[in-house]
Amino acid sequence: MALYRSPLTVTLWPSSFLKKYGPMIPPAHKAHQTETATKLGLESPFRFQHDNDPKHTAKIVKLWLLCNVPNQLHKPPQSPDLNSTEHLWGLLERKIRQHNISSKDMLNSVLNDEWEKIRAEEVTKLVNSMPKRLQEVLERRGYPTYY
Repeated sequence: MALYRSPLTVTLWPSSFLKKYGPMIPPAHKAHQTETATKLGLESPFRFQHDNDPKHTAKIVKLWLLCNVPNQLHKPPQSPDLNSTEHLWGLLERKIRQHNISSKDMLNSVLNDEWEKIRAEEVTKLVNSMPKRLQEVLERRGYPTYY
């Protein structure tokens, strides 16, 4: 089965928190985390997690994160079982594929519209699944899990 991939791409940082989620903001927006956390009324410290994508592990990004984001949640690369964000991306992707997108501007617009439609309960459910995910990873000794 062939998978169609659109040549249109955008890079965004989603922000999701227990019971709350924030906007999608282009990564060029340097104050993304602090501003988003403040807008959502989150008290410090909050944890930052990324998925070890190569663009997150470049030396300049690592240095910036070290200086600007002291509370990082480190996890091994290639560990989707421990990455609730991947499941959130999957949900968003299914919603986006229902649209006939023909331009980068339209893609950005649809992304933001569909992101806004994701209910806080869906994000909370993903975040709350982490203890069970961790337990299953331990029980399976690192092999793939149900998640």
